[in-house]
Amino acid sequence: MDVKQLSKRISAGKQAEFMEAAVWQPAAQAGLRWPDAAVNAHYMELAAGLLSSGARAVFRALLARYGPAPVLEEHLLREGPADAGLSRAEFRFGMNELLQGGLLFAARRSWGERYYFTALDSFRVWLNCVMPVTVPPITNKDGRLEMAEEPAMPLGRQLLASWTELARCGLELTAKGQLAKRTVQKAGQPLAAANAPLARLGSVSGDLGASYPLGLALALEIARRLELLVPQQKVLVWQTAALSEWMGMPALLRESMLHEWCMQHLAAQKPHAAHAAAVLSGLEAGKWYEERQLTGQLLELLQRPQHGGESPPLSLLCGWEEWVELLLAFGWLERAQSPAGPVLRWRIEPLSSRAAASHEASAGPLRSAPVIVEPNGDVIAFPHSSFTLLWELELIGERVSSADRLTVYRLSAASTARALKQGRTLESILLFLQEASGMELPPLVRSCLEDWTFSSGQNEGSEPRLTESKPEIESGTNLELKPELKSELKSESNSLPEPSRSFPILDVNLEGRYQETIPPGPSSGMLYNGWLEQRFELLEEDGLQQPFPELERVPVSWVKQFRAYHHSTKKEMLERALSWHSPVQLRIAGDLLAFVPDKLEQEGSGWAVSGWLREEERQRQVTLTPDMWEEMKLVLPGMNGFL
Repeated sequence: MDVKQLSKRISAGKQAEFMEAAVWQPAAQAGLRWPDAAVNAHYMELAAGLLSSGARAVFRALLARYGPAPVLEEHLLREGPADAGLSRAEFRFGMNELLQGGLLFAARRSWGERYYFTALDSFRVWLNCVMPVTVPPITNKDGRLEMAEEPAMPLGRQLLASWTELARCGLELTAKGQLAKRTVQKAGQPLAAANAPLARLGSVSGDLGASYPLGLALALEIARRLELLVPQQKVLVWQTAALSEWMGMPALLRESMLHEWCMQHLAAQKPHAAHAAAVLSGLEAGKWYEERQLTGQLLELLQRPQHGGESPPLSLLCGWEEWVELLLAFGWLERAQSPAGPVLRWRIEPLSSRAAASHEASAGPLRSAPVIVEPNGDVIAFPHSSFTLLWELELIGERVSSADRLTVYRLSAASTARALKQGRTLESILLFLQEASGMELPPLVRSCLEDWTFSSGQNEGSEPRLTESKPEIESGTNLELKPELKSELKSESNSLPEPSRSFPILDVNLEGRYQETIPPGPSSGMLYNGWLEQRFELLEEDGLQQPFPELERVPVSWVKQFRAYHHSTKKEMLERALSWHSPVQLRIAGDLLAFVPDKLEQEGSGWAVSGWLREEERQRQVTLTPDMWEEMKLVLPGMNGFL
């Protein structure tokens, strides 16, 4: 769940309690409510700085080992304290601080197991707050970079190609509720390079996409979540207004939103892929970074040295490479070789907030690049051509080549007949090409289109000819379709039966507010992503930890003051500390030291205790006999402890 989803399920009173926590005081003073503060990077960074040292250690350990995935309470309490270098009681208290501030959440599944997790959309910021990776970009003054391969088209363009193949092939469903095999083959081809990276990240086709390749399942999943495609009886139907709004978005913002959705729903499957996504999203777009430096620094941050714990180099590097492969397949990242090794850079702005700011700061409205209509019938579209323009070109032409820089369509008799069947007319096709190119069409192109229209039989009973009046093309005009053309296209197509018009006419002048993010759910059933699709019951109160059972039966002096005790009492106190998994304080040779007992052992007629002795921010394992310390007391983290 993300913060928006959580805010709908957490009571207003509980959200107000979150804002009373010390970590949110700067945000509360600025008048922010929890749903706004919990996604505001500035106030999240301030909140992370106000965490107690214990809560910060807990948060760091949880994010490092589990990423944003829900973790079973049993596993967290078994592995987390050692990762954080804390006793279990200290770890529980740190968890409570995170729960009370709305940084960590508790939930359970139907059979009662309790889980803990962070919000999907806040994980990236929290990770960078508690484990910041600071690697400067390379200067590359000598320019010695060898590109690994030609960058792929951005995912938005790949989705457009897949969706237009769906529109061309038809959206009828079989008796099993599946698209036809030919449709699957055609529509899956534009995203074929993503099939293997998606599989390595743990994605599989969902129930409704059981026979689909993963790239197509992803394209359908996004289309359904955006409500661009809605299932009806035995057919998928385009929602023209939503489709027009999505196609009309600024390209930079559209790619950023897609990237953020993928971070939350694809990288989250594996902790180290989520770590890679978080680190990469913080890099500056357009600048080269050494991969070795990024992974090296991340490895150092994720190591667990406190109790002899293992470091995660192999799993981290696997997760890193899996995520980078997907970003390369989606055309968002490019890789090159430098004298120092592989380097990476963003080809898009990875965060929608930065993309939106960049778009707003740009001088004047962004204009769609014109197309070039060649005398031989080829139509050349440039990288910044609007998606509404490309959508129409996909119908009236055959895509013969598609690269990062240019896309070439070829007008043909077959593509013209197809466009006419989808509700276009000769006049609307000619006017569209004329306005899209910004100049009169080559005579041969005009003549061929007229002949193909006449041959197709769509204009039976009338000679194929242009209308006498043509709208003038003003110099420097925004090369989107004009309102009169849009109206003509709509009026001509309204008479067609709905199921046959699978290539709807987009409203290029639609003025709408774009959503800040792609809706995160519910799933359309096309792509299954493990725990993301499971159902959890959110807990508001039951998630807090109870670290000190039977505290009322413990002598007050044990927790209030240092005292010298008999060896038998020392043993009782250590047994209580062991049951609570809590530290004690010992006075050894006049120095006050914290000791976390681990095991109490009988030695002949006496006994000894082994555990971890804390000295100047480091820990060492020791075995102590009761005569090795003078005084002691129990430590109750959060009550009389240091956390």
